[in-house]
Amino acid sequence: EEMAARLLRNAGPIKADAIRKGGADCDSADDAMREVVAAVLDGTDGEKLSDDASKLAVFLDDRVCVPRDVGYVPVQGLRVLARAAAPELSA
Repeated sequence: EEMAARLLRNAGPIKADAIRKGGADCDSADDAMREVVAAVLDGTDGEKLSDDASKLAVFLDDRVCVPRDVGYVPVQGLRVLARAAAPELSA
């Protein structure tokens, strides 16, 4: 819940950063953010994320700083999504 709350609180800057640095599409950034937040809250493994949401999860996983941005335990939900979206990160 803490990770989802942090994403929602900073949704504007996160989406802008994903568009500017992560190659996200302006039209789909909001939908991708909503999908990632819902997946973090549901505790899903990320297998059913759209391509845009998967890319955003990987981008966020790369950009989030523990413990500055969020604690170690809360970030694990995001990390699960990113690893499912990009299995090569698990190695």
